[in-house]
Amino acid sequence: MAEAMIPRDVRDAIINKPTCDENENNSTSSMRKKRNNSVVIAIPAEIKRRKISQGSVPSDESIRNILSELSMSLSRSDRLSAIAGACATFNHEISSIHDVEIQNYDADVILCKHLSYILMKRQQLKLFALNGESEEEKKARKNRYEESDNEIGYICSALEMVFRANASALSVSFEKIGPELLDLLLCVLMEKEDETFTDSNDLAVRKATKIMCHLARVGSVVVAMTSHPGLLKTLKEVIDLANAKISKDQDNEYSISVRGDECRLNCLWMLANLSCSPNNMSIILKYPGMIDTLIDVIKLCKCEDSNNSFFSQPRSHHARSIAAAGQAMRVFLNVTWADENKTAMSNRPELITLMIDLVEGHHIYQSENIQKEISSLILSTRCHSVGALRNIASTPSFHDKAFLCRHSSGSLLNALHTIIQSDEENLSIQERAIAVLYNLSCSKTAELIASRSGLLDSLVRANSRNKGDIPKLVEKTLKALKESSQPETEYYTDITKAYHQTVNYPSLEDC
Repeated sequence: MAEAMIPRDVRDAIINKPTCDENENNSTSSMRKKRNNSVVIAIPAEIKRRKISQGSVPSDESIRNILSELSMSLSRSDRLSAIAGACATFNHEISSIHDVEIQNYDADVILCKHLSYILMKRQQLKLFALNGESEEEKKARKNRYEESDNEIGYICSALEMVFRANASALSVSFEKIGPELLDLLLCVLMEKEDETFTDSNDLAVRKATKIMCHLARVGSVVVAMTSHPGLLKTLKEVIDLANAKISKDQDNEYSISVRGDECRLNCLWMLANLSCSPNNMSIILKYPGMIDTLIDVIKLCKCEDSNNSFFSQPRSHHARSIAAAGQAMRVFLNVTWADENKTAMSNRPELITLMIDLVEGHHIYQSENIQKEISSLILSTRCHSVGALRNIASTPSFHDKAFLCRHSSGSLLNALHTIIQSDEENLSIQERAIAVLYNLSCSKTAELIASRSGLLDSLVRANSRNKGDIPKLVEKTLKALKESSQPETEYYTDITKAYHQTVNYPSLEDC
């Protein structure tokens, strides 16, 4: 059997981040460079103070003073004043200064303690609100509960700002407070299921998922994060809740909240990064219902006809839907790197169909005006999809390889043929498509591949264009097909002819 091609883009997939940046350059010049991690925080007018322009460098004294004020504040007015000052102080884009805030001044520890105190107070208020002696008292305590929810949002915002640090500082922070912080953030996220109080926690939930996104970009902590009790369960529930909301709104008037969409995308991005670790690949894939949740994300990117309400959705949401599908597919791309997951994935016909459709672009609205804005998202989503198919095709089972070739009357081979034949502008997608054919090549598939009308000719023509790694990939694929074929058969003759054409084709250096 032909040796499976190990995907080159699995290992560096972690740098493809929609919500976080990982610029690890600590030089003096880079300290002045913005890192595109800007945060917009809506702090009530009555507590705004200490305005510091975004991107300015806070002094050691200002950092020390605001953290001291946070540590000493107890009354609500003092707490709000201190946290507003913290948001003003920490809202900059200089990662090395955030490193100092964590490593020299323990800003992460102080904010984590502050968050735990407010969560405790909110839980107490909530219990009183549900068991108050009168409706008036219950309403008053509910208002105080919602005020504390906003305060939690501001604390999470300040912590998210601090966590714009470099990966090395975040690793140190996780060693100090990682498990405790994750417990607190999961408490914030679990409030999404409480139907009594849902209107005031938008900021808290969004920032909680962003904080975890920052941690998920640190390779040394992703295994501990994945195994943390309740993390995968909560991420799945957040995605499921957003999926249900989007699905419901597609059947009625479109009203999906940006908050729900953003949280879903953050959680998907987190899962994709966590799945980059070989230790996590099977854990994530085998988590109950996780595959179905990710499939639902991809299906919600689907728009089949002009009567579907998806076509009338705002462009910003359409872009987020494609980005979400791309991150879900990046999870599949990463988890299929592990050999034990390839067979499980090759036996999911619905998923294979969705991957093929994404590769072909059937799930993506192709209006020219929209495509100009989201073309990069479309390209990356297609790359992740064909990359996942390439990984699945390297399953050791010849039976599974044949199943993939026969899937839906050969739709996979048709899609690969179309890409090789006409997708010349997207070299990376063409290379992956040929790699899929290479990984599919075996004694049970050689005839299926060779008998696909025009496919061998398209491989020869792709080889003649002499771009990138395509000539090498084509030669290896045809050689694998030739070695897997039975001599003295018609398809063996066709494969041999195509193979000799590629081997004997002159390179650019010979012309």
